[in-house]
Amino acid sequence: MNVGREYDMGWAYDASWGLVLTGGRDEPAASTAEMTTDGMTFQALPDLPEPMNLHCLAIVDNQTLLVAGTDLALITPMINDLILRW
Repeated sequence: MNVGREYDMGWAYDASWGLVLTGGRDEPAASTAEMTTDGMTFQALPDLPEPMNLHCLAIVDNQTLLVAGTDLALITPMINDLILRW
């Protein structure tokens, strides 16, 4: 991982994305997102809109990630890999 993540991160796996990790208990991990297809090389994704932990990450399709269950009021962050922004 490019950023150390101890616990409370969101994660999801899909063949098109690989393993995606978001947030975590402490900074700087809580504000970041990254992905890997081989478990050795990690690619940074855009930073999360706010630090997040204890959340759920889901892969909607081969272009979209969904974060839910965070403290963000009335916001459901999604990322589209074509435009790479939350």
